[in-house]
Amino acid sequence: MKRALRGWILGLAACWLGCGASQDTVGMEQEATLEDCRQLAPPEGTDRVVAARQVTSQAVTSQVVPIVLVPAGSQALSTVELNTVRQALSNVRRWYERELPNRNVNWAPIQVMQGAQTASYYLTNNNVWNDIPGEIQGQFGWNPWAYTGGAHRIALVMGRDLLGWAGANGYTDGRGLAIVGLESLLELPKCAGNWWCTQEFWHGTVAHELGHTFTLPHDTVADSIMSFHDAYTTRHFTATAATTVQANPATLPKKANWEYCSIDYECATLRCGGNWSGDRLWCLPTPAYPKQAQNIPATFTCRENSQCLTGICTFSPAAGAKVCASSASPNYVTPFFPDVP
Repeated sequence: MKRALRGWILGLAACWLGCGASQDTVGMEQEATLEDCRQLAPPEGTDRVVAARQVTSQAVTSQVVPIVLVPAGSQALSTVELNTVRQALSNVRRWYERELPNRNVNWAPIQVMQGAQTASYYLTNNNVWNDIPGEIQGQFGWNPWAYTGGAHRIALVMGRDLLGWAGANGYTDGRGLAIVGLESLLELPKCAGNWWCTQEFWHGTVAHELGHTFTLPHDTVADSIMSFHDAYTTRHFTATAATTVQANPATLPKKANWEYCSIDYECATLRCGGNWSGDRLWCLPTPAYPKQAQNIPATFTCRENSQCLTGICTFSPAAGAKVCASSASPNYVTPFFPDVP
C-alpha cells in the first residue's frame, strides 16, 4: 500500500506546477491561502502547497513555535505523551541541523492550546486552517500571519484527533503555519494500519511541512524531503533548499564546537544551559573531551527536556525526581540521530 501511495504522491507534480502562489502587499497583514490541488487523497487529508513571499528587511526576527492542539472534547495529553512529542521533535531538529550547513532553526518551547472547536469540525472544509490562526491570537497574543516588521513567528500545530491531516504555508519574512495530526506521532491504536501511522513517516511529515513554512515548494527529486518523505532519515535538502531555509529569520547561526548536554555533570566544562536553541541544553567540550556530552543513561536524574539513552524521562515517586526509565515504553521515540551536532 505504501509503495502505491508513493507513486500517488510523486504523481502530484503536474498539479503542483499548476497551483498558483498567493500574493500580498509588503507591509500589510494578510493570511496565506491553503493551496488545495484536489487530488485523490487519503481520507483524513492531503499535503498542501506552499506560497512564497519576498521580503528584504533584515531587522525581522522569528522562531518556530510548536503548539499541541487539544480540540474540544478530545482527551488531554498525558505527561508521557507530551514527553513523546518533545522526543519526536528533537529528531526533526537534528534532521534540520544535519541538513543546514551554517544555521539552525530557532525553536521555542512547546505550548499546549485548548481548541475552541471539536476535531470533527476542524476536519470539515479545512476549518482547522481557517480557524487556528485566530485561536492562536486569542490564547497567545500573536498570529502566524501578522506582519509587524519586527518579531514574527512560525506556528507548528500538532492536533489531537486530526489523524493524517497535513498542510503548511509560509513567507520569507519568518511568518508561517504548519498543521499536522498527532496520532501517527504517538502511534495510537486508532491510527494503526494506516499508511501514515509510523514514527519515521510522521517525523518526515513534520520536516516536510516545516519546509513549506520556509517557502520550499514540492519537487520530484527522489531523495528530497520535499518529495515523498516516508524514510526521511535518508532524505535531504536538495538544490537551493538549504540556502532558502538559512535565509529565513527563523534561523540562527550555528555555534562552532558546541554540543548538546543533558545534565551538568556530563559537560567537560560548566557551560551547560539554555541559549539560542530554545529548550535544548548545550555544553562546550574541551579538546580533551570533544564528545563528552551524551544521552543520560537509565536511573540517572534527568531534566524535563532531556533525551534518555533508553526508555523515557519520567517522574519516579521513589526517587522524588524525573529519571530515565530503563524499560521500554509504548510511547518511546526511536532516536534516529545521535545527540550530537
